[in-house]
Amino acid sequence: MKILITGGAGFLGTHLVKYWGSKGHQISVLNTKSKRSTEFASGFNSDVDVTWGSVEDYNTVKNSVKGKDLIVHLAAKVNVDQSVVSPKDYFATNLDGTINILEAARNFGVKVLYESSREVYGDMPVSPVSEETELKPKSPYALSKASADRICYGYHTSYGVEVMILRSCNVYGANQRAGKLGAFIPRLVEQALGGGELTIYGSGNQKREYIHVSDLVRAHDLLINKGEFLGEAINVGTNHYHSVKEIAEKISNRLSAQILNVQSRQGEIPGFVLDSNLIRLMGFVPRIDFWKGLDDYIDYCVSIGR
Repeated sequence: MKILITGGAGFLGTHLVKYWGSKGHQISVLNTKSKRSTEFASGFNSDVDVTWGSVEDYNTVKNSVKGKDLIVHLAAKVNVDQSVVSPKDYFATNLDGTINILEAARNFGVKVLYESSREVYGDMPVSPVSEETELKPKSPYALSKASADRICYGYHTSYGVEVMILRSCNVYGANQRAGKLGAFIPRLVEQALGGGELTIYGSGNQKREYIHVSDLVRAHDLLINKGEFLGEAINVGTNHYHSVKEIAEKISNRLSAQILNVQSRQGEIPGFVLDSNLIRLMGFVPRIDFWKGLDDYIDYCVSIGR
């Protein structure tokens, strides 16, 4: 299969590139160029075709999509805090970029697997949360993803574009980095290894459901092979959550760091578990225990001296 992965030189994308490449698929990547993405792409096999460019540019998208069988659309801006500061930037990439992908898919008859987010559900009073739950996004990031999510459905109903929407819980694992606006677990580990305090927002009672990147890759593979591209969403999670405080305490104990509670962020949600029964019925079962996976991630970060 000829697969285009937008955002393929990012954290999840690099894992998918390597996994599907090992399965014999012909992989192309469309990614914005940065120091990090260039470093990730340098580890690809020589047969992976990399185009440096943005999904915001339709001509770039069109040229990348032509001749492909499937688009896995990961490219997105993902930081909640930054979305509050620069909402237009998030809509340009996450919404307008997705429309470009869908337009190209419509014109060339290519299937789309769209990477949505648990954030589209907002703050749910009950848990677990099924795919039929009304979307109530609480941040500009979540709103941009929810809007694109529903436009995917609209392109299927209006134009017959074969699209599937994947709403995953939080992901973690090797090669995930903190950076200035990084994800929670990498940020805490980086703070600890740097001799700093582990900053958590609010009380730390917020709940987070995590899936290991290797399990999420397996879920993607299952969906492109057995899923139906009928414009519907499917949740991918583990059916377990842990408090932010518990996670911080684990990292604190492993790396001898102190925890610092700071003021809650705008757009922060208490947390919930996704109802992942639909993908479970397809045969998906996560393999990596969260605490074991977290230990492995900490060991990985220590080994590379991060």
